[in-house]
Amino acid sequence: MAGILNSKQRIMDVIITNNGRRQIADNAFNIRFASFSDHGIFYSDDGTGVTDDAEDRIMFEAHVSNTDIIIPEINDKNGISIDTSAGSKITNSRFYTSGSTTLNTSTIKKGSINIFSSSAEIIKTAIDNFDRLQIIGTNNGFNEEKYFKITKSKTEFNEPEELIAQLSNLPATFVDKSLANQINFRYMPPVCDGENGITPLAMYPKLQKEPIRNFDYLLENLYDGSQYDSFDIDSTNSTDLLCQVFENTENEILKLAIIDYGSYYNDEGAFQGHVYHLGKLYRDKNNISKFVKLFCILFE
Repeated sequence: MAGILNSKQRIMDVIITNNGRRQIADNAFNIRFASFSDHGIFYSDDGTGVTDDAEDRIMFEAHVSNTDIIIPEINDKNGISIDTSAGSKITNSRFYTSGSTTLNTSTIKKGSINIFSSSAEIIKTAIDNFDRLQIIGTNNGFNEEKYFKITKSKTEFNEPEELIAQLSNLPATFVDKSLANQINFRYMPPVCDGENGITPLAMYPKLQKEPIRNFDYLLENLYDGSQYDSFDIDSTNSTDLLCQVFENTENEILKLAIIDYGSYYNDEGAFQGHVYHLGKLYRDKNNISKFVKLFCILFE
């Protein structure tokens, strides 16, 4: 294993993929987590019980691969693009025959399409691509359990009454209460730091909603008149969950946007719950972003 001998010197090169470049162009590039893998590396003993020096080996530069995509991102129409491990090609949520969509050699599949099985393909592709990373980690030697158990495999809700809402009547994202806790939507009027302390420059109207800070009040708002179901997750080991939610229509598959509303703790610092809002992002005729909430997920 290699060690960091001098933390002030460069120890690795980072290559931005095509997806990363697109995120930079959209001002959405944000590194939150990093993983290290020895995929494609082989270890050779130099005869002393130590790995030999790899400087003289032929090295190939990192390249962009379809297997880099673990979480397909949505575009402005909630569509996704991904090549599944089963051979399906999905571009902007539509299914294509084999070929290149860039060179227009692919055509949209017509007729009967099993959308449900295709959504299962996407989930399996995400798992397969994650496994291909071969992330370097440490297993818990005191616990042989590697998976968690869940009480139900599915849930069903009553058919709701038909509700028609005009996109123009929905609140903009920066005043939507489902996004009230987002830091980029906070009320931050300009102030002046002078001899009399910090004073506002003017009386600016506050359009944003205040986020719900009380957990009990949050539960009342979530459960008030809404259908809900509960699932129990049983695991004796610490478990990290990766959640992706898709919507199947007649001939395409869409992905829902997930808004992180934050975690809640009591006065003693004990965890109470974490809530996520799920829905779709749209833009109205004035190009104003709107969030259509469909349901919520609460982890307690």
